[in-house]
Amino acid sequence: MSITLIRKTWDGRYQPSDIYLNRIYQGKLYKDQQISLDMPDTPATLSLGWGILTKCQVADGDQIIMKANPWWLALELILLICLGLQFNILFTNTDYLPTQLILLLLLLLNCIIPRYRLIKST
Repeated sequence: MSITLIRKTWDGRYQPSDIYLNRIYQGKLYKDQQISLDMPDTPATLSLGWGILTKCQVADGDQIIMKANPWWLALELILLICLGLQFNILFTNTDYLPTQLILLLLLLLNCIIPRYRLIKST
């Protein structure tokens, strides 16, 4: 089975990257490489990172594009704003427990929401 993996950036360009895909059964699939998997002619499942939201069924000859996830960027911006607010609250001697809880929730979401999505190119 041969699969080509490429990465599409925010501005539409294709670039190499050190981010890799984990195959559920074994091995790693690196960017911009065409590799052979050990399960000929059977579909395989690829997942990105933990694979919570980025599972993709692939077959021989598929081209998989890693596309940037806009929700991840929005969450990163909100997280940076909250970190700035947290830093400001620490020096004003006010109750900052609600801000800490929100910050922890955002950090958890940051771990769950994937930075990239897998799209099968047709």
